[in-house]
Formats: sequence, structure tokens, C-alpha cells
Amino acid sequence: MARVDENNSWIEYFSIALETHRNQDYTKALKCLQKAADMKIPEAYYNLGVMYCSDQDTIQDYNKAVEYFQKAADTGNAGVRTMAYNNLGDLYFNGQGVEQDHSKALEYFQRAVDVKGAKNAWAHINLGFMYYNGLGAYKDYKKALEHFKNAADMGDSKGYNNLGFMCYYGQGTVKDYQKALECYHKSVDLGNVEAYNHLGFIYYQGKCVSKDNQQAFAYYQKAADMGDASAYNNLGCMYEDGSGVARDYQKALECYQKAADLGIAPAYNNLGHMYRNGRGVSKDNQQAFAYYQKAADMGDASAYNNLGCMYEDGSGVVKNVQKAFAYFQEATKVGEPNACYNLGRMYRDGIGTPQDDEKAFEYFKKAADSGNARAHNDLGAMYARGCGTPQDDEKAFEYFKKAVDMGVMEAKYNLDLCARIDKTPQKELKWFVFSGSYMESIGRIAEMVIAGGIVELGKTLCKIFM
Repeated sequence: MARVDENNSWIEYFSIALETHRNQDYTKALKCLQKAADMKIPEAYYNLGVMYCSDQDTIQDYNKAVEYFQKAADTGNAGVRTMAYNNLGDLYFNGQGVEQDHSKALEYFQRAVDVKGAKNAWAHINLGFMYYNGLGAYKDYKKALEHFKNAADMGDSKGYNNLGFMCYYGQGTVKDYQKALECYHKSVDLGNVEAYNHLGFIYYQGKCVSKDNQQAFAYYQKAADMGDASAYNNLGCMYEDGSGVARDYQKALECYQKAADLGIAPAYNNLGHMYRNGRGVSKDNQQAFAYYQKAADMGDASAYNNLGCMYEDGSGVVKNVQKAFAYFQEATKVGEPNACYNLGRMYRDGIGTPQDDEKAFEYFKKAADSGNARAHNDLGAMYARGCGTPQDDEKAFEYFKKAVDMGVMEAKYNLDLCARIDKTPQKELKWFVFSGSYMESIGRIAEMVIAGGIVELGKTLCKIFM
């Protein structure tokens, strides 16, 4: 190894720094880089910044990292400047060595891509992330897409992965499953782990490819083997449902636990399901509640909805319909369709909140627009009765039909009632339809028949159910 003395050139200092860093002698590496920095070498400024960002407690100093990245950005060539600006953006984004400032982070990421004569895929990825999430600027999917495409054009695997994601969901562009598939394949060819997970999802959904649960499982397994946390969660779902692999609740639990340990909020939510339903473990509502709470604390919308259900039912916690209502509200803020449906129920029935048909209709509509099957049936009921919206037989039929197509049993009976009761003399009774709980609906009809002595309605119901 070369000796460090005052006569070394900056190139020699760099060589010694690299060798000592490889040998994990970080103090000596830092000393050599400092010698080169004293010679006003921009590359030394930049590498000192990198070292001061190290997770090694003995040398970590974000304040000094900011100082040296700024010196590198002020004095370096195009390649050094673009990297220094990007790293300054990271420090402002995370609030390391400076006060957290997303607007400032965005500014530095933009400076990084604006450096003439330099290409920086990382900076484009960071700008895409900022615009996608509305950090430091208004949310702008088109700008996010543009930056991810720029990164992909530079051969960046994450750029292809993110471009594929936006094409798949039609964000900033029209939905294009085939384009998404191509991008994911290019991304995995470049070694991106997340893209394996996304390919698994495409084969699981059967979009632009034949649905193939075994192929989906294989891609999820590949991603998990490479350390992708979300893939472990998806493997857990496959094992739990028996999709593409034999059902195995124990393996599902193991996968969910691995994903949870790696910080995946939906995995905690899924662990809650396992304990709530006694799958692979003894049924334990209190443990289920604890896992749902953990997932909710991490921002998982489904977990907020599940906590609401547990408070409403008094499962694993003291029954509290006001808290249930509050959790459903929290979940709807991020568009959780099941929570929208549950809020609709609570407004319709006056549970935990004053009864309000118009609010009920609003939330059933949101839930239906997001794909909730039962909400279609309940919207049909509200159109049929003219509750919260003007009465409209055609729309009622339309929503009942959609609910039937989505497998809602009550909706089938509502369609039968549409067809049959309309022919009876008691037309004013034709819209006593099923909504909410099927058995509760039957009970209410039975009470009406018995209490009111409505013979023709009774006969009609017998024809439907016998």
C-alpha cells in the first residue's frame, strides 16, 4: 500500500483512499480525501460528502456532507456537479444536515438534470417521485411520467419499472397494459427487483396476458428471493388463498411476518386477518386488533377500515360505534372503497352518526365507483326508494344488474322483485328491496307481511323463494 506523505499527488491520495475504504479503514480513507480536498479537487469534495453520509457512526456528519457537496457543485465539472446537486436534494428531502425542505429538494434535483453535458438518471427518478407524490410541487403525473421516461431512456432499471407502473394504471397517460409489460421486462433484464413483483401482479390479474397464478407465484418468489418486501406479502396472499400453490396458512403467516418485519404495512393488516379468522393460528381478536392498529399507524387504509369494523362489532375491543365511524372516515380520506361502503351504511342506518340519506347515497356512490359490489346493490335500493336521490326505476335496475354480475346474492332477489312484484296489484310495494344484511332484509319483509296482512305480497314472495 502506498505511503501517505506531503508529496503525494491528489491522484495518489484518491488511490490510497479507495484501497483503505475497501479495507474498511474509514478514518484513513477520510484523511486521504481531506488531503486531496485541501488541494481544491472537486472530486475530493464530492467523495468527502459521500463519506460523511456514511452510516458509520465514527465518520457520519451530515453538516459536513452538505458543505462538501455544495463545494463540489460550485467547482466541479458537469459529472461532479450533477451528482452533487442530486445528493444535496436527497439531504434536503430527508432533513439531514439541513432543515427538511421538499421545495428545496425539488430545486436541487432540477439543477442536477439541468447541468449541460451531464446525464443523471437518479435525478430524473427523484424528480419523477416528487411530482408523482406532490412533494415540493403540485402533484403532476405527466411530469412524473416524463422524468421516469427520461431515466428509462438512459437505461435505468427503476425508470423502466416506474414507467411500467404508470402505464399499467393510466397515470399521466392512457392505460396500456402491453406497454407496462414491456417496461417491466426491460426493468428485470436490468436487474430491478420491484419489476419481478409487478410482473407477478400482471400474471395474477391476467391483464394483456392469460391469467396464470403459477407464473405469478414464480415471479413473486423471484422478487422475494432478491429481498423485495412487498413480494413476501404477495406470496403470503398466494399461500393463504391457494393461488398458484397449495394452500398453506403456516407459510402464509411466515411470508406476512417477513414482509411486516421489513416494514410493509399491508402485511401487518394481513396478519390481523389471519388472527381474526383463525388461519394458521388460534383465533384471537385482540391480537388481530393489535396488528390492524400497527398497520393503521403506518398509514394503511384497509387497516383503518378493519379497525372500524372491530369497533362496530366489539371484536377484540370494547364496542364503540363513534370510534368505528371515525376510523371509517379516516380510511375514506385515501379512497378505501370498503370504508366508503361502511360509511354509507352508518349514514343510512344512523349508526355512530345522525341518519342522513344524502350522505349515505354519496358514500355508496363512491364505493360503487371504486368497484365495491355491495354498494351497487345499496345504490339500487336508494334509487328504488328515492332515498337520498330522486326515485329512478331504471337506475335501480341498472345498479341491481351490476351487483348481480359482481356476485351479490341479495341483488339477484332484487332483480326478481323488479320483474315479478311489478305485475302485482300492490305496485306501491314493489320497491321493498334487499339492502345491507340479507337475513335482516328477509326479517323486515316477514314482519311487514305478518303485521300488515299483505296477502298478495306474501304470495309473491313465496313464488320467489319457494
